[in-house]
Amino acid sequence: MKVTSHNIRASSRLLEEYADWLLQPANATDIVLCQDIGVSSVSSIRKLKSLHPSLHCLFSFCNSNNSRSVAILAGPAWSVLRITDGGTGAFLGVILGQGDRLLAVASAYLPPGLDLIGYQANSMGTKRSHKTIVREEALLTLSSLNDWIDSLPATLAWVVGGDFNETRAPLDRKASQAMMQKYFPVHQRIKFVDTFLSNAGGVDVWRTLHPTVPGWIRFDCNGAARLDYFREVEQCNECRSPSRYLF
Repeated sequence: MKVTSHNIRASSRLLEEYADWLLQPANATDIVLCQDIGVSSVSSIRKLKSLHPSLHCLFSFCNSNNSRSVAILAGPAWSVLRITDGGTGAFLGVILGQGDRLLAVASAYLPPGLDLIGYQANSMGTKRSHKTIVREEALLTLSSLNDWIDSLPATLAWVVGGDFNETRAPLDRKASQAMMQKYFPVHQRIKFVDTFLSNAGGVDVWRTLHPTVPGWIRFDCNGAARLDYFREVEQCNECRSPSRYLF
């Protein structure tokens, strides 16, 4: 399996390029996972479905929040056996089949700013602050992911690709010393990603294969960060060949 991550804003033109790629016979088993694609891109995916019936174009979006939208594009070599839609535009899971080969794939999006919040709730009083709302949204999406994984047969390989908007360790981020102290304080916050990995029995594929390479995918004037992940379940008996991943 080959995996690639592109930190690019989805557009009608870009989605059409992905469709053209997937429709080529050599790429018919490829899968594209998209997050935070926006309402205009959802319309573009609807259009792709009508133009290319053999292409599997699946999406989930939230009517009340246009930024909450995820999608999965799968090549025509696959058959779609089951779809699980979280209903929030932040999670979409699917079981794909090709002959006797099965694969479970999910696309997920967590809200930004999680590095400054942490999985474990602090005493925030009775007022629902912005951090409280963001934390609750992240927990809801992770709960949907965990429920989906729990519903899968124990022998079925799963892959989760998503914009988790959180760095796991200092290696995952480049920033000023002052900002690094905020992101990674002396009393370290419990990470959403780490908690999910532990609960789901998954591994961080990039960090497993590249333990000393930062792997930054987002760059701005404040530095760089690795916020997108592919994850799989724990390693199988073959060394360095995980059978289920979270990316």
